[in-house]
Amino acid sequence: MSPARSASLLDIFACVTQSVLPYGAQILLAASIARTSPLELVGQVHYGWLLALVTLASIALGLPRSALRPALPLRPADRESADFPGTRSCP
Repeated sequence: MSPARSASLLDIFACVTQSVLPYGAQILLAASIARTSPLELVGQVHYGWLLALVTLASIALGLPRSALRPALPLRPADRESADFPGTRSCP
């Protein structure tokens, strides 16, 4: 698995965890605005559960397929600056 893919999955599941925990920032804020218990809102957080479901489905199906394709070979000029993204060597 590429580092970018693992970082993306870590970020997604951090968001899922934050949104479904009764003491997460989103739930606490919504509960204080609605003047209700955070535990009453946990079952109503459809975004967090839907995000988890879609992410697990994409993992199971191997999506996106573009992440599974091998990278194109680097040109000689790009090989020199591959360690420093955004920079190019002078011709």
